[in-house]
Amino acid sequence: MKNKFNQILLLLISSFLIYSCSETHSNDLITEKFSLDDPFIESIVESQYFEINTSEDNVIEGDAGTTIVIQKGSFQDENGKEVEGAVKIELAEALSVSDMILSNLTTTSNGKMLETGGMIYFQATQNGKQVYINEQRPLYIEIPTQDKKPGMSVYEGQRDENGNMNWINPQPIVSFLTPIDLDQLNFYPDSLEYTISQGLPFRKHDTLSKFLVDSLYGAMKYFNAQNKIKLRSDYNLNEPYENIFNAGMNVGELFFDTVVYPPQSATDSALTEEISLEFCGIDPTLILGLKNPEFQNTFIATKEFERRLQSLFKTSNDEILMIYLNNLDKNLWECDELVAMELKGFPLAQVFKNFSDEKCTTLQNPTQNVALLLSHYKKRWKKTNKDLKAIENKARKLKDAEDKEYDKLIKNYKKVLFNREKHRMESYGFEYSKTGWINIDKGIREKNYLRKGLDVMVSNENSFERVHTYILFLSLIHI
Repeated sequence: MKNKFNQILLLLISSFLIYSCSETHSNDLITEKFSLDDPFIESIVESQYFEINTSEDNVIEGDAGTTIVIQKGSFQDENGKEVEGAVKIELAEALSVSDMILSNLTTTSNGKMLETGGMIYFQATQNGKQVYINEQRPLYIEIPTQDKKPGMSVYEGQRDENGNMNWINPQPIVSFLTPIDLDQLNFYPDSLEYTISQGLPFRKHDTLSKFLVDSLYGAMKYFNAQNKIKLRSDYNLNEPYENIFNAGMNVGELFFDTVVYPPQSATDSALTEEISLEFCGIDPTLILGLKNPEFQNTFIATKEFERRLQSLFKTSNDEILMIYLNNLDKNLWECDELVAMELKGFPLAQVFKNFSDEKCTTLQNPTQNVALLLSHYKKRWKKTNKDLKAIENKARKLKDAEDKEYDKLIKNYKKVLFNREKHRMESYGFEYSKTGWINIDKGIREKNYLRKGLDVMVSNENSFERVHTYILFLSLIHI
């Protein structure tokens, strides 16, 4: 009898241990985007919706470039049981100043100012009921940026019934690097491809190809001047940050058998601009060698190095590039520091000092999230290039037509170019296991500013229930 009692007691203890070890979410707050009394309901950034199958791995991408990797089995109900079937994902991206202001997404944490890098809202539901993220299978989130800053953290957002935001529980972002296929990286000098495209058709080449670009770039420093290149400003269709008219950077000297787009009329002549470019200084064959497969699993195969390479071109010095190639076993920031020391006394030294301050380390250890992200990159890159090629072929047939169809085509072309731009941008990447408002931010040092009064004059004040006044510090916005 005593032995049977001990067995029952042992069974009860085991059951308690099993139950107590199960993760439950019954006490978690429901992470709503806003309350029904929120005064910013009409102007808050719109949500996008996706439906996924939880039995499969999923990658979703927002219109502004936010990417979320979701492993199968990542969602649980309030009792910690894995959710099966369809789950609805809600995503809102506030990556512009206007979206932040109209959504009242002020960047403060318990009254202290923050330096923002972009905000999103994320929610997951099944049949209208919130589901939760399994901490053993967290999501991986990337928020794009054109100005990546060091020391950023992920903040959890709390929004009250009046639409006021408070950002809490900062979790530092570790600057691991994510490799992507070398073929998806642009290691050419800024605007090289665009410049060559303006010289087409060239000999037997009617379209821009990797073979043509590599051939002309590799032989660039051996050419002798024959003709200057003329560019038509009305064909300026590249990504905004790669615009040759804004880049202010010499990329190399290219020469063609004939002058491109010769003026046909006085009007056409006004649309042309004659330029002469000089050789960039770094051996092109050395740059082309960066696409060697031996660099695939190093920091060379990252967006972070791609950005540094454009500054390396400005040094016109092969040996500076070799500092990275000879120190692949180091953290990327350590190589940045070595380059900054080598360039001491030159203006570019500060550029590489800023790079080193980002503290980009080395490649992230392979995980399921990273593998899914790389697969998504490949599919997106292939589709974007296919779409661009189709539009370019159609535009070539319509380039002399002055009608609405051509204008519509050019508008669509720029939209597809933005998809390529999102792919080339760097991002803040992190694993996360909560839903709700998320902010990429960091605290700023206290300033000893003299306090000044601020008077706000409102006309027809009786027409408004409340007035919100914003002070926007442009130096603290990096999105």
